[in-house]
Amino acid sequence: MRLGLCMDNKPFSSPSHTPLDGTPPPSVSVGTTPTQNIKPPTADYNTTTPMITTVNPAVQTIILPQKESHTRANIFMGIGCFLTIIGLILGGAGALMFPDIDEVGELKVVEFQPLMDETIIFLINGTTNNKSFELNPYLEYNVRLAQGVEINSITISEPENNNSLFSEERCVDSIMGEFDDGIDECEDYTTISIGNIDFSELLKTNQNETVTVTININATGDVSIHNFDDAFWEEIFVANEKIDSEQYGGPLLMICFAPCGLCFGIIMLLVGLIVRFA
Repeated sequence: MRLGLCMDNKPFSSPSHTPLDGTPPPSVSVGTTPTQNIKPPTADYNTTTPMITTVNPAVQTIILPQKESHTRANIFMGIGCFLTIIGLILGGAGALMFPDIDEVGELKVVEFQPLMDETIIFLINGTTNNKSFELNPYLEYNVRLAQGVEINSITISEPENNNSLFSEERCVDSIMGEFDDGIDECEDYTTISIGNIDFSELLKTNQNETVTVTININATGDVSIHNFDDAFWEEIFVANEKIDSEQYGGPLLMICFAPCGLCFGIIMLLVGLIVRFA
């Protein structure tokens, strides 16, 4: 008995891709432009057709944030403003606090006068005749007259050879260079200088450590001889430095640091501007 199979005479074929409802497949457009447009099917949708836009990574532009550079610039500019203001304040305060020279001179006179009085080795009020005492020819002796006193005559001599030792000098206000120390040497102290005892000629023939001198004075008031040795000048120097540091130290320090603050402040401001706009 012959068995037969009922088969379709058509060869095998791939199934069709046509949708059952006859709607064409969605179109996809891919071009060379940086963007791609993808439109989904609109059948059976009740909403507006959405559009998706994608950017081609190959042509993206990367923009770095500027926040960090601005922050650095603001820091520099802030420091610059602060230093500039500090410089202006220091300069103004130093100028306002700078003391008056005459007032500083008065303070020095008050400090120097007792030191000067301690150096008196001879004091006579009025008149003395043939007053003798010994002096060291290697030291400095200053003859001074009290303020308002008139002197009619004075002789200081070495009696052995009758050599005159008194070198008369008119009082002159001494100013070192062009710097005014605020002290008038001829008016501010209780005494004024009228001369010195000069041993230079005597030392050419006499090398002794002591010399006997004779003094004759005719005056209306106090006449004194002072021994201005190295210890005296050292005390004067220390007292002068102390007063100067107390009166001028602070203001001068402010005035000196003011330009530094202004200079660094301006530099920091410029750096901040360059960082911000570079």
